[in-house]
Amino acid sequence: MESMDLDILAKKLKSLTVKMPIEVLALWEASEDAWCLKSIDGTIIYVNKSYHDLITPISLKKESSLRPFREIIKDHDNMVRLKGLKVEAVGVLALHDGKELRAFFCERMPFYNRNAKVSGIISHIGTLNAITPNFFI
Repeated sequence: MESMDLDILAKKLKSLTVKMPIEVLALWEASEDAWCLKSIDGTIIYVNKSYHDLITPISLKKESSLRPFREIIKDHDNMVRLKGLKVEAVGVLALHDGKELRAFFCERMPFYNRNAKVSGIISHIGTLNAITPNFFI
């Protein structure tokens, strides 16, 4: 595994509107999974490359991969915001202009500030490579 440029991480960290440990940012930057941090009101504060790819339309005529889940995402964000609990979901994403389908899991959870108050929402999306009946039990 390659090491990350600490100066680049530090600059990125300073540009964020919330404080977080540099170790968290390093994890998200190095991850192939999609990571997003939103403010408590739903404004996107940070996305890694994988999440950026999911929310960016392939062309002006196409929707992003997450667009079909927009209302569900809003509902899950509200559940995290109001109850402070983690919300999990599984589904199928259409990637590469609908040419590839990929099973995924999504976790939405509270992001806490240094005073242990919910100050944002973390979104984590990863692919499911193998699903067995035990997965659902």
